[in-house]
Amino acid sequence: MYYNDINYTYSQNIFDICNPNLVYNYLYVYNTQNDNIVEFTVYGEPKGKGRPRFRRFGNFTTTYSDAKTKTLEKNIRDSYTNSRFNTMDYNTSPIGVDINFFMPIPKSLSLKKAKELIDKPHTKKPDVDNMCKSVFDGLNEKAFKDDSQIWRLLAEKRYGIIPRTEVRLTYY
Repeated sequence: MYYNDINYTYSQNIFDICNPNLVYNYLYVYNTQNDNIVEFTVYGEPKGKGRPRFRRFGNFTTTYSDAKTKTLEKNIRDSYTNSRFNTMDYNTSPIGVDINFFMPIPKSLSLKKAKELIDKPHTKKPDVDNMCKSVFDGLNEKAFKDDSQIWRLLAEKRYGIIPRTEVRLTYY
């Protein structure tokens, strides 16, 4: 599932490649399922989970997520649902999770520097732990009953031509 971004290149201009309207028509979407592995890809720039918001009604205070976070979690949930070949209830077994976040290359860079950045570690914001939390919250009650079932996590954040999040769930 984890293909090198160079394989997706169809243009010599890195900034044309970074334009999602041009790229997504040329992608082969790779989704698979076997007995214990589910892999799927969420296209678009990966984001971290937003901070909780608070609302007060008289003496009661409630928390809620902002609209951007809800949209992000819905996209993750929809990508998971579309990757499944059958509709199965969530699993209650231990889960190993591998997540690759591919961040967009800054448009201010020269073509030479942009090509050098491909597949290099991304060390700027957002934090990888907040990005993982948004994936887990999007998959709650869909891929697993609760994110406490996750016993192994491998997360990487790097630059890529196509901004996306690749997720692999292994049920044990």
